[in-house]
Amino acid sequence: MSIQPHLCKRRPADRELKGSLPMTDIIDHLPPVLRPQSERILADIHASGSTIDAVKNGAQANGFVLGLQCCGGIDAQQAEALSEFYDKVVECRLKRLTLGLS
Repeated sequence: MSIQPHLCKRRPADRELKGSLPMTDIIDHLPPVLRPQSERILADIHASGSTIDAVKNGAQANGFVLGLQCCGGIDAQQAEALSEFYDKVVECRLKRLTLGLS
């Protein structure tokens, strides 16, 4: 499994997942009340200073997505797209941390 370089960039507008919707489209399709928290979780993943922090923030992102899906805040397709995106971003962050790239 290889990481797409554009997932490692910090600008959400530049990110896409497996040729699907750009991340901003995924966030734009969330109910407006959920967007700030989704972006905050993404920022926390990018700000992770250690592998432990990155894993912890990834787990928080997965819990957020599962909670939204369980309470009916997002549908299964949105949950899958958002979960896959967060997983890719965490994976990229872990690789950067492992390589010593801030």
